[in-house]
Amino acid sequence: MKLLLATCAKIPPEAIGCDLALKKALEHRGVETVLRPWDQIEPQEEAKGHAAGVVVRSVWDYTEQSEKFFRWLHGLRDEAIPVINEVDVLLWNSNKRYLLDLIAHGVPCPVTRIVDQDPEIETTASQIPGDRLVLKPCIGESGVGVTLVERHQVAAQAEALRAETGRSDLLLQEFMPEIREGELSLVFIDGHFAHGVRKRPNPDDFRVNGRYRPLAPVLVVPEKEHVAAAEEVLRHVSGRPVYARIDGILRGGQFVLMEIEVIDPALYLDMVPASANALADAIVAAIRPS
Repeated sequence: MKLLLATCAKIPPEAIGCDLALKKALEHRGVETVLRPWDQIEPQEEAKGHAAGVVVRSVWDYTEQSEKFFRWLHGLRDEAIPVINEVDVLLWNSNKRYLLDLIAHGVPCPVTRIVDQDPEIETTASQIPGDRLVLKPCIGESGVGVTLVERHQVAAQAEALRAETGRSDLLLQEFMPEIREGELSLVFIDGHFAHGVRKRPNPDDFRVNGRYRPLAPVLVVPEKEHVAAAEEVLRHVSGRPVYARIDGILRGGQFVLMEIEVIDPALYLDMVPASANALADAIVAAIRPS
């Protein structure tokens, strides 16, 4: 069996330890595994029997050409090529509007509003607590465009961010100062908790994305109630993601969801070989069910 791990052209495959750990685990199970940029994978060609499936991994440039990426996902589905995670789950997770779905199900999240060329953005901002708010594109990754803004500058900053990113729909959120104590990332494989990582921002920043020089992530053993809270989040995701990362902060001891990642999260498999093996087993089972 041959599997393709979809990556991106802007980062050499050998630089992504998580994907290399997964590749090694798959190959140990007799699976031929190829790392290839997603936009170099042709659905019609793969449908001729070249690969048994595509595992979407470090596609860290998809938001730069999102419409092409979405067409590519639809192309894989149209050709009946197995995709992990499932295409519908990936499409749902690609737009941060999904947070509104989770909030509607009672998942604790920062106060969140969508501003889509909203002429009343200052009125919308007044519904969110705090003097500083977080502004970000609804379709975005790696922290691109994530901005901490003063309330009185929201309208100007939104206009500037739209010009910078070309995105009209933006997310406006309550700023959670607890992020400075670290974000808790809980990794799930086939619906089961695998391991936890704490990520802390650089002391001069509030973002934990790699481009902002955060402190090195560390493995942690989370409290049972925090794992249970993340499991509850996962229950509200349509389908059953083979892999997922639930990111949150702790406010008053409660797990508050920041994001759920089922498209291209760092899973820290190179730090936890047992999880790499578990994910390889789950992928093989999903692609080639008994």
